[in-house]
Amino acid sequence: MCPKCQIWRKEKWAMRVILNIFLLLIFHCSVLAKTTFLEKTDLPLANPYKGIYTQVSNKISRTLVPQSLAYSSFTWRELEPTKRNQFKWKKIEKDWKWHTDKGRNIVIRFKIADPWSSDDQDYPVWLDTKGIKKNRYFIDGGTGVVPDWDSETFLIEHERIIIALGKRYDKDPRIAWVEVGSYGNWGEWHMFENEMLSANLSSKFRIMNSYIKAFPSKKLVMPFDDIKALNYMVKFGVGIRNDCLGTPDSNRWFSERINKLSSRNITEIAKKSFIVGEFCGGEDGARKALALYPDENFDFIKKNHSSSIGPAGGNFLSTRTEVGIKLHKTLGYRFVLEHSEINESIVTFENLQIILSLKNEGVAPFYYDWRTKLFIKDGHDRVRFEYYVLDDGWSAKSWISGDHRLKTTIPIAGLNLPPGSYSIYLGIEDPNTLKSRINFANSKHDKQHRYFVGSFVIRDLNEK
Repeated sequence: MCPKCQIWRKEKWAMRVILNIFLLLIFHCSVLAKTTFLEKTDLPLANPYKGIYTQVSNKISRTLVPQSLAYSSFTWRELEPTKRNQFKWKKIEKDWKWHTDKGRNIVIRFKIADPWSSDDQDYPVWLDTKGIKKNRYFIDGGTGVVPDWDSETFLIEHERIIIALGKRYDKDPRIAWVEVGSYGNWGEWHMFENEMLSANLSSKFRIMNSYIKAFPSKKLVMPFDDIKALNYMVKFGVGIRNDCLGTPDSNRWFSERINKLSSRNITEIAKKSFIVGEFCGGEDGARKALALYPDENFDFIKKNHSSSIGPAGGNFLSTRTEVGIKLHKTLGYRFVLEHSEINESIVTFENLQIILSLKNEGVAPFYYDWRTKLFIKDGHDRVRFEYYVLDDGWSAKSWISGDHRLKTTIPIAGLNLPPGSYSIYLGIEDPNTLKSRINFANSKHDKQHRYFVGSFVIRDLNEK
């Protein structure tokens, strides 16, 4: 072949490459990312691990405000009444199914001293044969006996029962979180008006450590009354329970106690686990709190990133009042998809780029590690591709209050999706059911807790 012919062919090949690059550049420049503004809803949402709840025994047939939790507190005597290691699980759980059938999760608290229970001794009487000293206490018109909290025999038996609770409930999908009860009146970590009966610090550490050991998977929540104990637990990412809120004095008391923690920033504590509470004075106290001090209490809930209120306050579930709806919507998380930026059209060998603007209008994040999933549907509403988004920022655990801008790329090449129109939906998958479960404050969804994000078109490169 002549040298000139070789040069001519090389130049022709180079011109073709340049032309193809030029055409692709024109194609890309003509296809801009499409911004889709996503329609919102102002309705209260039924979402896991947040909101207002009642005792499991309080079965409201029709809640006008969504209920996703129920509270089960029980004593050691109820769980193991007659003999060591003979547990009455069915008795403890007898009311649970009524709630779990409605998609609710259970909060549990284990108690050893309940001044208002029907039993004078709330731990098993058979423990008396082991020589554990007991002491009588009086508080708020109630009375009973408590064990010697510092007894080695008591501490060994206590660790055994907490380990048994962990074996049954640590990986139980019915359980929302576990409150670190056991010690003190009502399991609230105080011996108010009976301080001479208090445990020493080393015994308290052993009680707390038994929970940490028994519940590695479940979130723990700790009453706030004992600051040294609470200071220890928040270092392990344990949340906080406020057993008495609603009045200016009680709210001030909680804030003053929290300010004594070495980790004083309640916002940082709330990033790791639940901050929960209950109104002082039962149902009547709950009504008065939001009737007399509405602004102060809503500010208090926001400041402390509260996820839930209960069981006192359950009356707001059955009366669809403006304050009840506002309380539900303020507590915990409330995710809303605001707008997306997606390639309006792509060719089959390209990647799909998605930028999503999301806002948490609530006061707390979501606390369990559920995966975010994108679904690509064709024009017949059939799911053609599912994609777990593992990029930074896409976990609901990281969606603290405020705005979030999320980016990801879906590899379209190799999916064999034919040219046509497609839509994208987003869901947060419950690992126990492998189905999307979290509701977003958006109106367009497929009734399977999957929410519309945007749409795009796949074009054939040879399409004219």
